[in-house]
Amino acid sequence: MGIIEAFKLDRKSNLPKAMLLLVAFGTGIAGMGILTSGAPPIQTAMFISQATKHDITWLHWFIYGMPFSIVMGLVLLWLVLRFFPVDNEKLAGGDEVIREQLAKLGPLTGKEIKLLIIMLLTIVLWATGKVLHPLDSSTVAILAVVAMFFPGINVAGWKELAGKVNWGTLMLLGAAISLGQWLLKSGAAAWVAKNTIVALGVDKWPFLLMIAAGGLFFSIFALAFSARSAAVAALVPTAIGFAQGLSIPGLSVWGMTLILYYTIQFSVILPVNTPMSMVAYSTDTFSSDEMLRVGVPLVLIAVLLMVLFTATYWHWMGVI
Repeated sequence: MGIIEAFKLDRKSNLPKAMLLLVAFGTGIAGMGILTSGAPPIQTAMFISQATKHDITWLHWFIYGMPFSIVMGLVLLWLVLRFFPVDNEKLAGGDEVIREQLAKLGPLTGKEIKLLIIMLLTIVLWATGKVLHPLDSSTVAILAVVAMFFPGINVAGWKELAGKVNWGTLMLLGAAISLGQWLLKSGAAAWVAKNTIVALGVDKWPFLLMIAAGGLFFSIFALAFSARSAAVAALVPTAIGFAQGLSIPGLSVWGMTLILYYTIQFSVILPVNTPMSMVAYSTDTFSSDEMLRVGVPLVLIAVLLMVLFTATYWHWMGVI
């Protein structure tokens, strides 16, 4: 929005429309490659660890998901530019406007430099977790917050941060995690998944067809949730039960669960499907019909790419 306002662009023109559609869809796609990009990937890694005793580090999550995320990002860019071409649109003022906006911001302050250092160190520690040191992603995140309060650093005070925290979101996340754990521990998710497998005879299907059908199934059901955390809490335990119920020798339960989790991240076709798409839609730059025009082919292409990656890259990496 800063770019749109700085260059005084018409919000209904294709350039603002394309930028905000990339935001609406891109946040979920990016989350497939970065473990700490939000609550859903962290929840998923936790559920997988609890059910299968297989821990996925930040680096391994990146290795498994980022190639798929990049390809999906390119597909998204192609679809957006195909439906909303921006070839003839120009930014009035160009570099001069950008320099003016940077001048208004002024140089980095001492606190901003300290925060930048903390963030860079946090990313390095995340990327090297369980490889160069024993700390997991959650511990690193807590240490980063503590560092901001540390004497001599003082990037922010507790009262300042506490007043800006959305406690309702934390309560929602806690409830979603509790629901997912209950579905796992009670066996409810496994029961639903196994009865579905028996009823449809899924375990007798060719494996890649099974992945495609599972991808479509979880994609459709993910659309019923407006919060990805809630979708993960309900669907990831079901995916674990689904994988455990298949009588396939040597099947990686954690790997199949991870692949099916990706469908939750890219299943977005309407503004109400995620909080991020709602925020992008609230800018009044695109309509729900325009989002649908990009979202439907994006989901279908994503499922096909998921099958391709299962047969190639993820198989080579030992995920499935």
